[in-house]
Amino acid sequence: MLNISIVDDETIFINNLINKISEFCEKMEMECTIDKYSNGYDLLENYKKYHIIFLDIDMPMINGIKVCEKINKNKGVADIPYIIFLTSKDNMVFKALKQKPYTFLRKSELYDNVFDCISLIFSKLKNISNDYIIKSGRDFILLNLDDILYLEKEKNYVFFYSEQLAYKERSTMDEKYEDLNNKGFIRIHIGCIVNAKHISTFETNRVILDCGKEFIISKKYKDIAKKNYYDWLVKEYA
Repeated sequence: MLNISIVDDETIFINNLINKISEFCEKMEMECTIDKYSNGYDLLENYKKYHIIFLDIDMPMINGIKVCEKINKNKGVADIPYIIFLTSKDNMVFKALKQKPYTFLRKSELYDNVFDCISLIFSKLKNISNDYIIKSGRDFILLNLDDILYLEKEKNYVFFYSEQLAYKERSTMDEKYEDLNNKGFIRIHIGCIVNAKHISTFETNRVILDCGKEFIISKKYKDIAKKNYYDWLVKEYA
């Protein structure tokens, strides 16, 4: 699923672009969702759930360059979200280059280039199988699964733990395992799933992660956890 947002204060333009992108994605059999925002502040509250952001440079309240700067500070060196600047004013391009967007598209030539741009990004994303979106409170957060050490259940929430951060989502362990069991995650008891990439020691009754965290493997999950771990090792290192 490709998650796209378009940020522009011109209603007719944004609706036309949504229709064109929807038609293209359907034709190419690419699943997508497209959200629209009329200002950058609303995007900043939700940007983490998107793979691609089409961002108009020239907007009131806060311009696209400032919005991109704030996103870049938060996402660091990550590629996602890919930011594509939209502009009808060439004199703003040079200033925007400092924010290192994925590319620029001139509004006057938009439909000559936008579909190739989406296709290229979609191809990149197909090779990145470790991104995962969770809904934490009112926010959608795009996680890199390589960074997740383990998941634990607490009441009605599942917690995703990395070395420094924890994110929670109102969900069930069964739902999360269904999503993640083919991505190198192993369920070791009813309330815990671990990332095989971070297992340093796997024994009959326990696993130790590379962060030093230790978990007991329950009797119910012992055999299937062992099988899944060795299957992952074969797939990963064969």
